Amino acid sequence: DHRGLVGKSGRRTVVAGDAVTLSIVRMSTPFPVTAHPHYEHPFARQRFREAKEMLYGCAPPQEVYDYLVSLNVTHVLLDVLRLAPHQAIDLSKFYEPSRRCSASMGQGIMGDRRPFFHMVFGGGQTDPPLFRPEHVVGPLVLVKVMRPKATPRPTTRPVEPWVPDTWQLALDACKARRPVARCAEDLASAMRPWGSPMKNRPVVDAIRRVLEQNAPEWPGRSAFVVGEVMDYSFSDFQQAQTLYRTALKAQPDDLEIASFLGSLLNQVFKDTAGVKALALEYAVKLLAEAKTNPTVVGAQRMCQAASWLASAGVRGKETRRLWVAAKKISRHGCVQTNWELLEGKELPWTQRLWHFVAYPQ
Repeated sequence: DHRGLVGKSGRRTVVAGDAVTLSIVRMSTPFPVTAHPHYEHPFARQRFREAKEMLYGCAPPQEVYDYLVSLNVTHVLLDVLRLAPHQAIDLSKFYEPSRRCSASMGQGIMGDRRPFFHMVFGGGQTDPPLFRPEHVVGPLVLVKVMRPKATPRPTTRPVEPWVPDTWQLALDACKARRPVARCAEDLASAMRPWGSPMKNRPVVDAIRRVLEQNAPEWPGRSAFVVGEVMDYSFSDFQQAQTLYRTALKAQPDDLEIASFLGSLLNQVFKDTAGVKALALEYAVKLLAEAKTNPTVVGAQRMCQAASWLASAGVRGKETRRLWVAAKKISRHGCVQTNWELLEGKELPWTQRLWHFVAYPQ
């Protein structure tokens, strides 16, 4: 019964180890592990390779500590029988130079000539200690990853999601660890649930103000995301059109932004002239993308542009080229919906059935 081994660790325990020790954790405790103990998934294999190099080589204790903290690990479960010095020396030939073992390491281990690795992660050599052995059961050793005492956070004001400063604090905390562009992208994604299903416009406006002031790609992708929220969550079509145009001006080659703007102009504003100009402007780019990277999404966009032009009375060469290119890739979605508009006749059910067989995407 291994529950007693980690029973005092609490519900927030995360355990690292090799495939054998983590299988013990998975079978006998409710605690999460750094990688599921099987070998069918490449991500699991990569995690176990990293763990073996760190935990069963001769990596410096500080490097082991930083690796475990990056995975939010609280405990490491080791099997002493798997720490044979000759195995460590042989395996470490394939490791990074700083993690390799030498022939003198591990001899007379209980006389302490270091590794068992660095006597369980350099115990007693660092101040404060990075690791602390907690339990020993047979050949298994449970080691706790020590954490520095957290600095109390200031409590000068409550966290209120409709206040821009709240999101500014979150963005600043993220920027300390990651590139600001990634942080802004995450913040823009966080806006979506506040739009739908929560329909909380004050929070969306607060996040938008922070993005306008901080996002490196504003008014590009961030403006597009805000426009999408205004369009689909709040039906603020005028604001959405302004944001789509702002984003497209900053990133004129972004076909996704052009597609969203065209749909809005066509379906909501019935702006025939605007849709026609947009479709003709992006027809060349759509056709070029279809040649180099034909995708179902690209086919839907070409079909959209062809249907906009046809609805505006433009039945020329560009409309036909877009329609033919879209049909070569897909026969579903927009292509099926607009078949009668662009072919001049209704799609027979027999041909519709054939499309489902021939174009399984």
